[in-house]
Amino acid sequence: MVLVSVFDASGQLLRTGTGFFISNDGKFFTNRHLVEGGVNAVAKTADGKIYNVAGVLAESSDLDLALLKADTKQVSSLPLNNVTTPESDARVAVVGNPLAHREAIETKIAARRSDDKGEWLELDAALSNDASGSPVINENGVVVGIITSDRAKSPSANRILSANAVQSFVAKIEPGATAHWAASATQVSPSPSASKPPVVRRKIVFNPPPSFPSEVRRANPTATGLGSYRIYFDATGRAKNVQILKSTGAAPLDRAAITALQQWKSEPGQEWTIVVPVSFQPKGARN
Repeated sequence: MVLVSVFDASGQLLRTGTGFFISNDGKFFTNRHLVEGGVNAVAKTADGKIYNVAGVLAESSDLDLALLKADTKQVSSLPLNNVTTPESDARVAVVGNPLAHREAIETKIAARRSDDKGEWLELDAALSNDASGSPVINENGVVVGIITSDRAKSPSANRILSANAVQSFVAKIEPGATAHWAASATQVSPSPSASKPPVVRRKIVFNPPPSFPSEVRRANPTATGLGSYRIYFDATGRAKNVQILKSTGAAPLDRAAITALQQWKSEPGQEWTIVVPVSFQPKGARN
């Protein structure tokens, strides 16, 4: 499971949401509405690692589905179901994102239906508004569906796209498809004299995660924190400054985050910035 943070051309956070890896080389699914208008993103896993997202490989507004590629060669992934869709009353679980403090919900398949857009599942349990992007898995840990959002309804409502429909979506992707950001490609400067600098995005090549401060663990073993920080990279790719955009609410946690982010490195080329979310969870804590 990953917590996905998407940013606009100015480096401001647009949205955060849930996704999950489907291959060890960094391909992961999330919702299409999450990445709309984005030019950069990072994906954070439950073990604290943060990966730069190269871009979108394929997307569908009808299905509210997007396949993205993170800059990694080895991550844990969830297999997609490639056999029959589970029948009614089959036991499943909606896997929440631990970084967003969402627990897994056990339930059953209530019904199956299909339309011209794909095959859908209905659950016995009601879906929360922030469940989008979460996988639905069976008792064998195999993904049988993904929660997407029906944006045509007002207000929008969550729905579950079956893994078979997801497999059909994947089958239509060209083998040589490359990840890119649509919003970045359509950005055009109004004139040669425009003062706004062009969008710059470099690959992060070294990104150690922050360590949970021992003094905080001793004082409050269940303490958690979520903050947002802007890293300024120089032309050599070194982090020259880290700015707190949103504090965790605890100075020791902020110091730990800054210490780790100051060690980050990117590809050299020119100065640029990136906004990174950092969450602290005590080791062994229940999310």
